[in-house]
Amino acid sequence: MGSASGEDILARPAATGGTVDPAWLYEGGGEMRARLRAFDWANSPLGQPGQWPPDLVNALGQLLSSRAQIVLFCGPELNCFYNDAYTPVLGAKHPAALGRPAREVFAELWDVLSPLIEGVLRTGEAFWATDHPFTVIRHGYPEETYFDVSYDPVRGASGTVDGVLGIVSDTTGRVVGERRLRLLGQLGSRLADVTDAAALAREVARVLADEPADVPFARVYLQPDNGRAGAGPLALAAWSGPAPADAVPAVV
Repeated sequence: MGSASGEDILARPAATGGTVDPAWLYEGGGEMRARLRAFDWANSPLGQPGQWPPDLVNALGQLLSSRAQIVLFCGPELNCFYNDAYTPVLGAKHPAALGRPAREVFAELWDVLSPLIEGVLRTGEAFWATDHPFTVIRHGYPEETYFDVSYDPVRGASGTVDGVLGIVSDTTGRVVGERRLRLLGQLGSRLADVTDAAALAREVARVLADEPADVPFARVYLQPDNGRAGAGPLALAAWSGPAPADAVPAVV
């Protein structure tokens, strides 16, 4: 089975006279089924789902019936359709993302996401990765996120690729949690045998410098007289990240 080039796919209208009755797509509950029933298909570049190729109708039905986090990219602008489980991936982008071009929905990470999707369209081969990093803005600020992703071609009867089905799983909590546990473990192991306070401060700074994603910068202050309480002001002993500037006091 052959596949069309990425350029041909992106230029080809999604509506190709399919005869599949899409009524069953809307049967049942769930937020996204309700939103699809109310969607303004008449003003969509994709046309009515009854005009879609059968493979896209079936893919849309698959994602609506699934509890996995799934998004469908289809049409000349790679318009986005997704299920209830996928809405946390979008955050505040939902529900405006429904039916919108992927370039608009994921503008902040399009330079990363676009090659993955268009690679599937161009080659007809799935893309798969574990803990793939994405910096996404879904709550008004850039977030460090990680996902297990599988971007699969949606093939028509003739073998052409009519869209991409993205099945994802948010692994951010596990990835970040494991990384922070490693940091704590390194602090415990590398500081266990350090007895001098100044050397301890320097070693803390070295460990923290190895994990800038969790600790972008750190300043370690020590009290004189080996830290005896009330012995005087704290003095800057070590740091990680950017070198201290005038805004960082040498003594507090």
